[in-house]
Amino acid sequence: MLYYICSPYRGATKEEVEKHIEYAKELTRTVLMKGFSAVTPHLYITNCLNDSKPEERKPGLAASLEILKRCDVVFVGQKFGISEGMVAEIKEAEKLGIPVFYRD
Repeated sequence: MLYYICSPYRGATKEEVEKHIEYAKELTRTVLMKGFSAVTPHLYITNCLNDSKPEERKPGLAASLEILKRCDVVFVGQKFGISEGMVAEIKEAEKLGIPVFYRD
């Protein structure tokens, strides 16, 4: 089973972004330690594209949604709220009939 990890990335400060990255890693680890596969696009796409530039953020979000289509489950970490990008991912999963599970 392949889990899509959905959690916030952006933040008002560098520290907030780092906190979000650590949270995404924690969610990914949780899924992996349960014996499932996980994909967390915002952990690596943001290393290739600049999320603060709209012309780079847009294709990053589109790629993430394309990856989501191939997943069996969406695992939403809501500890730090639900971002605009997360809303799009959750809506896409619901549209496709992919189960969405919430944590925190």
